[in-house]
Amino acid sequence: MAAAVLILRPVDKAGPLAERLRRAGYAPRILPLTEIAPLPHDLPDGIGGFVITSPSAAMALPASLAHLPVFAVGAASAAAVRARGFRSVETASGTARGLVDDLAGRRGLVEPLVWLSGEDVSTDLAADLRDAGKDCRRVIVYANRAIVPTAGDLAAALTPPPDAILLQSAKAARLLDAAVARIGADLGQTALVSLSPRIDAHVEETGLGGTGVCRLVAATPDDTGLLAELVRLGQNRTGER
Repeated sequence: MAAAVLILRPVDKAGPLAERLRRAGYAPRILPLTEIAPLPHDLPDGIGGFVITSPSAAMALPASLAHLPVFAVGAASAAAVRARGFRSVETASGTARGLVDDLAGRRGLVEPLVWLSGEDVSTDLAADLRDAGKDCRRVIVYANRAIVPTAGDLAAALTPPPDAILLQSAKAARLLDAAVARIGADLGQTALVSLSPRIDAHVEETGLGGTGVCRLVAATPDDTGLLAELVRLGQNRTGER
C-alpha cells in the first residue's frame, strides 16, 4: 500500500507537490491550514531589482518592470518569477542567508533592491542586506491567513494517521498542533518532515506528535529536499521490518 503523506499548503499551492508525490508512488492528502491573501502595497521609485524568497510573492511583480533583474531563493521561487514574464532571474541555492552572502560582494548592482515578502517572516532579509552594504527595502505583499478546517476535514486527513506530514512553515506546524489537539488525533507513528531546522525546532518546542515522534529535516529547503527525506524514511522503515 502506498504511504500516505499529508500536505498542509494552501490548496492552490499544493497541487504540483501532490502530483510529484503521486508519481513517486505516495498517496498524498491535502489539508490546507492557511491561504494566501494579497495585500495592497506601494513600490518605491527607482527600483534596481527585486528579491523574492517565496513563490507567493512573485504574484506581486509588476509586468511593467519585467526588464529588471530578480534574485530568488530556491527553484520554486525562480520558476514563479519566470512565469510572470521576468527573464533576468538569478537563483540562490539554499536559504535567504545564502542570497545575502551572494549579493554582499556583488559589484555593479543597481539599487535600491526591493524585497517582496509575506507578512510573517523568520528573518529580516532587507536589514541583513543593508548590513552587508546593499540598499534594500522590504515591501509586504501578502499575508498567510489561518484556516480553521472542519472536524470532518480533519478526520479525513488524519484518520488513519498518515505515514508522514510535510511541515513547510512554523505557522502550519502551530496550526496542526491545535488541530490535532482539537480532535485528539494520535500521530505517534507519523513522521514529521520539516522544511528547515527552524520549523523542526518549533515542532520540538511544542511537542507536536508526542514524545519519541520521528522528526526529519530536509537537507535543502525545497520540495526535492522533502521528497529525499520521505525516501530515506521509507528505506529506514523497510529495514526495520
